[in-house]
Amino acid sequence: MILSIKEQRINLLRRTLIFLLIIGSLPILSVGVLPLSLGFSMIFKQLRILKKRRFYEDIPTSKIRSLAMGLVEINGNVEEKNKLMKDPFDNKKCVYWSVSIDISSPYKRGDDTYEENSERTPFLLSDDTGSILVVPDKADFSTIKEDSYYEKAKIKGDNDLYNRVIDFSKKRKLKSDSFFRDFSAKIAYIEPGDQLYIIGNARPLTNEEKVHYKNAKAAIEYDNEKKILLISDRSEKELINRNKAQPWKIYLSIILILISIALIFMTVTQN
Repeated sequence: MILSIKEQRINLLRRTLIFLLIIGSLPILSVGVLPLSLGFSMIFKQLRILKKRRFYEDIPTSKIRSLAMGLVEINGNVEEKNKLMKDPFDNKKCVYWSVSIDISSPYKRGDDTYEENSERTPFLLSDDTGSILVVPDKADFSTIKEDSYYEKAKIKGDNDLYNRVIDFSKKRKLKSDSFFRDFSAKIAYIEPGDQLYIIGNARPLTNEEKVHYKNAKAAIEYDNEKKILLISDRSEKELINRNKAQPWKIYLSIILILISIALIFMTVTQN
């Protein structure tokens, strides 16, 4: 779906105005509601970060051969013998690719477009004890590292690459071939040999999977109870470090909540 940045801004402005109108109709609470909402949003964000960090830390890493069924954490390398795709820009053989294109107009502000697109396929992951089938439906690939970044001006000399980017965006009706428009494209992919960190639900293979993936000991897929299938090319340590809570934000949020309570109390007593 092509998303207009102008439309996003209009929707955000509309929601903000509605919120302000609702708050304005409650004069007793309106004085303290801003620091209250800001304080709670900050503290909830930090608590979510702490929860995610604790989640990574609490799940022990399992070897594939001794894997228990249920929620597990594994490390391994993508096998070479998988059924592979090719990413649309670099023509890399891979089991997953993701592309985001940002097209801007220097003369018509708000006429920018942005689109993300990706493909994935089931693949085998192995460690030194065995192989497991990864079923990537509903997987979270948000922590996959960016592999390539292209800007229009820098790739015009590479006709093949430039044409691939143009063809990709034309199929999605993006105006990337306009002389007056600039674009940038980011791409990430998972190749054979890449080391991955995965959290998901381990289960026995189905009969059909046993036929097609004879070396696999089990399958790992989206965990419907915990709502997670994380596939990342970052290590557990990297993910934990990316989810460090900032104590000063927690203290600031508490101060804001206390200020808002004091302001609301003052407003109520004055009325």
